[in-house]
Amino acid sequence: MQRDRTDTDSTCSQPLRPSHPSHPLHSCIPCIDQPAGAIHSFRESRATVILPFDEAGTGRPIVLLHARPTNRSMWRAHLPLLARAGVRAIALDLPGHGDAVLPRRHETTPWTDVLDTLDHLGVDRFVLAGNSLGALVALQVAVTEPQRVQGLVAVGYRPHDMKPSSRLRTAWDEERVALEADDIEAAVRAGVEAWISPKASEDVRAQAAVMMRGQLVARVAYGEPKAAADPLGEDPGALRALTVPALVGVGAFDMPDFFEGGARLSDELKAGEVAVLADAGHLAPLEQPAAFCALLLDFVDRLPAQSSERPPGTDRRVAGSGGSRQADLEPVDRDADRQRTPSGLHDGAGRPGLRLR
Repeated sequence: MQRDRTDTDSTCSQPLRPSHPSHPLHSCIPCIDQPAGAIHSFRESRATVILPFDEAGTGRPIVLLHARPTNRSMWRAHLPLLARAGVRAIALDLPGHGDAVLPRRHETTPWTDVLDTLDHLGVDRFVLAGNSLGALVALQVAVTEPQRVQGLVAVGYRPHDMKPSSRLRTAWDEERVALEADDIEAAVRAGVEAWISPKASEDVRAQAAVMMRGQLVARVAYGEPKAAADPLGEDPGALRALTVPALVGVGAFDMPDFFEGGARLSDELKAGEVAVLADAGHLAPLEQPAAFCALLLDFVDRLPAQSSERPPGTDRRVAGSGGSRQADLEPVDRDADRQRTPSGLHDGAGRPGLRLR
């Protein structure tokens, strides 16, 4: 399943002015007094969206895709860690989040928006790392252009057709009730309690609250972007057909839905053991940036080498992770883990699980 790739340098691109939802999508409207949002260019009657991004470092590109209640600033602690490790880290705002807040329009295709943005940045092949919604979009990108994806890391994934647990249903209901009462702050508090672990620092909780507040305000103002037909739904066997190396993870304090969803995804991708990030909830990378970077870089180091050499002077250790990444991986007592998490988190070879300190 491939999309048409077009030249991203040959036509105009202007920020679409968010305060003018009445303007037709095919117009390029200069943004004067509003924050810059996604850039829209148009080629052969098809909208090309260049998503807002931050990047740091040089080397193998790693594309970071954020969770639904957050935005690309979720990765602000990760960018310098990854850059120092000798990779090019690129964090994107997905449509409807952060600076990519859009007026109401017919449909969005986040997976093609990601690919168009990477074309714009001159990135041909890359590793994808996504959390929650970002994990879903990473999978959609992978099945759309699998030849471009060198590796895939998905944390906190749950297929949408899976019946929600009572805990997940409660989280949704508490947010809905708060929004129906026009109480954004109550919705933010409910989101922090649902998606952040009790082990998280006050700084992490505050950062999560800021991102969630922004996302909720934008959703109330503009509605949620309507996604086009999901490429994962078009072919039920698309994930099993992927041959890209993959790693699936979950936060130790996450809801059971994401343990079960992670186990199912790992089976489909033939990814082996599900990595459990200790002392973290659903937004595990946000809560444990050094540990997540250690896990991610260890995975990347196992991928086939690129043609280019690693930039000189780079240090593949992650600052704050206690030295080498391998030293930060400790065996999990699976018998003890099964007492509080769903089964199916070990592979057929019976290899020990890994938990990140």
